[in-house]
Amino acid sequence: MISFNKKSNTLYISGAIEGAHFFKEGDSNTVFELSQYDTARALNVVINSPGGSTNEGLAIKTFLESLEIQPRISVTGLAASAATLITSARNAHVTMQKGSMFMIHEPWITMQGAKDDLKKTADRLDKLTQSIAQLYAEKTNLPVPQLIKMMSEETWLTADEAVELGFADKVDGTKSVNASIDNNKLSIGGLDFSCATYCKLQEFFQCHQEDEITMNEEVKTEDKNLTVTETKSAVTFTDVAQMIKAYPDFCRAIADEAFAKGQSAERERIKELDAMSSKQHESLINKAKYETFEDAKSCAFNILKAQKQQLDEQASALQSDASALQEVAGVQDDVMTSAETQRNAMIKSILENM
Repeated sequence: MISFNKKSNTLYISGAIEGAHFFKEGDSNTVFELSQYDTARALNVVINSPGGSTNEGLAIKTFLESLEIQPRISVTGLAASAATLITSARNAHVTMQKGSMFMIHEPWITMQGAKDDLKKTADRLDKLTQSIAQLYAEKTNLPVPQLIKMMSEETWLTADEAVELGFADKVDGTKSVNASIDNNKLSIGGLDFSCATYCKLQEFFQCHQEDEITMNEEVKTEDKNLTVTETKSAVTFTDVAQMIKAYPDFCRAIADEAFAKGQSAERERIKELDAMSSKQHESLINKAKYETFEDAKSCAFNILKAQKQQLDEQASALQSDASALQEVAGVQDDVMTSAETQRNAMIKSILENM
């Protein structure tokens, strides 16, 4: 839909661009008549469109290039297909709001007819592709072959990428565009568009989960006394397999880092256990290494428990022997003294070897 606000001298292109005979003067059915436009002021053009009629897009582009005062184009959501012909006006200054999207592809048409008709139509589409690529080249200074390849691959761009490649001049970071995709419906800039014919849109969203289009967070942009808060839509996953499929390199990097850290930690654990090497407690140390996977501190605690138990058993045995000899004068005291001395010596040995 095309509408015009005379007070702000702003042309709004929202939704599909249909063949509306854009600037035919005197036609009561026309959407925008030349008489509406204030030539003394710059014309503002606001676009949120999935495209539409190539002829209509070219007509608007031609009109903008005829203006003496530089027109100002603002993409407030989506500029795709025929809408990118409008943004390619050579004299226009194009601003992309943060989070907006830009897409170029080969022109296509639905038709029916005999094979000769189809061949002729295919030839015309090839020539049209060449012509559109040339228009993009005049705007961006990119080579025509590169642009034709981008068109054949249905190339989607973020606002920053569109500026980097020359399709736009500036990213407006003070304003934000919310975008989300649900099945075959794209919601962006307050409008919903069918995206059933777009092959690469879902992939584009997945690849840009962490940038301005798909992150689910609040971002504050401060410009002097202005603070703008934006909420961004999120791409969510219901299982790990989906995430691995969407971001194989990222997930592989996480796994490799975790594996490297695990290897390092395991080497250090074995090294500390080897330093405790003791034939007397070899079975406990091996158990910690290969069965319970305990660290050196836990293993040392278990060794202390085992040694305490051993001391208690020995002391109990000595006390039992002493009881049997209690009728023999002086023997019990000597046995008890011997048990205490042996116990203290073992404790001292343990402490010295820790």
